[in-house]
Amino acid sequence: HFLFDCGGNIISEISLNSPSLLKLRSLININSDIEQELLIITSTNFLIYDNDGNAITEWDIMGNFHDLTTASFSEQTDMAIILLNNNGHLFKFPFSFSEQSTSEWPQYQNNSRNTGSYYQPLPEEINENITLKHDAVIEKDIEILQGNTLTIEEGTEIRFEKNKSLNFTGIYEVPNPGGLICIGTEEDSIRFGGLCNNENRYYWNGITFNHRRISEIKHSIIQNANCGLSYYYCKSHKLNKNRISNNSVGLSFYNSSFYVNVNEIINNYWGVTCFNNASPFFGYPLETNPDIGHNGVMHNFIAFHSNRASPSLEGGHNDICDNADFNFLCNPLDEYPINAQNNWWGADDPELIEQTLYPHVLIHYEPWDREPQTIFSNISDSLTIFQQACEKLYEEQPNEAIDLFKQVIEDNIETIEDQISVAYL
Repeated sequence: HFLFDCGGNIISEISLNSPSLLKLRSLININSDIEQELLIITSTNFLIYDNDGNAITEWDIMGNFHDLTTASFSEQTDMAIILLNNNGHLFKFPFSFSEQSTSEWPQYQNNSRNTGSYYQPLPEEINENITLKHDAVIEKDIEILQGNTLTIEEGTEIRFEKNKSLNFTGIYEVPNPGGLICIGTEEDSIRFGGLCNNENRYYWNGITFNHRRISEIKHSIIQNANCGLSYYYCKSHKLNKNRISNNSVGLSFYNSSFYVNVNEIINNYWGVTCFNNASPFFGYPLETNPDIGHNGVMHNFIAFHSNRASPSLEGGHNDICDNADFNFLCNPLDEYPINAQNNWWGADDPELIEQTLYPHVLIHYEPWDREPQTIFSNISDSLTIFQQACEKLYEEQPNEAIDLFKQVIEDNIETIEDQISVAYL
């Protein structure tokens, strides 16, 4: 077999007679708008040649591949090469990548997880401002050095290998400390999780902020971590309208203070922990504002734990209820009480409320809200069992969805919902 150029001349640099040759593809517009490149896959590597027979070295990838294809996505020009190796791992490489970041392509090249997330655009140590636009699998601990900011665009999903983490280090005050900008939307949230099932609470190590680093996190989901978000000596943070679920600890504060508003903190072992003079604000005592407080801290083993700290819940109108052990647990040796007036504790009877507070004499909960105050408590009441099951399926909580779908088909009324439920099961 021979390969000819457009003038009819044999391109001698490219041998097509190798017994290791597996597949050929020709594609347009990888490195040029007018020339056609040749893709060659062998049993040991993947190569791309230009029209002159010169290998494009930056695309030279070693591996035990046995198939390749191309894919077009939202636009005709948004093309990518997809390789499949003998272990079933998918490698996906975009035809174009940011020319502004010389480190971006090697990190694309090194990511190899068959999880639906094919990019690895983060080096282990970040010393510049970076915007993350693609799904990512984090295979190493990532450290964002002081003075630099990581921005994550809406709709991005980040999955972590076991025990890996995202760390924003800092040791002193600087004019522009940098941090994390992570703003999704209601329709297109940002997700942080482990390479595990969604119920795992101890998989990756979470996101940590140290010493005056800053962040704005909104419409994001944080799950599967030993500690979802940890704050040490922090004050300039915005944490609004997120879901923090299925972690060992949802939020941890150490000598840190800022507002926490309209978050759903559910299905963690510890919802919120506060240590060493931490004083996060889960409310504003002077007026009722639906954008301040109004967090749903529910279905955890322990909602709040405070040890030598003073979190403020007064006037927050948070729903702190349906937690397995305690709604609030604090150190009985703490000197100062916890201000927690005007919140819903899951009951309108002081005896029942005090059973969920320990020691209740240190937690000033009166007056309390007489009914749920947040959108999170009303979701289940407003949906049918079938709708709740579909919602759990959408949220990738299959065990909860299975139980609900079973309830749908176990009643005595046969509807189209029964057929759909059986199909899902």
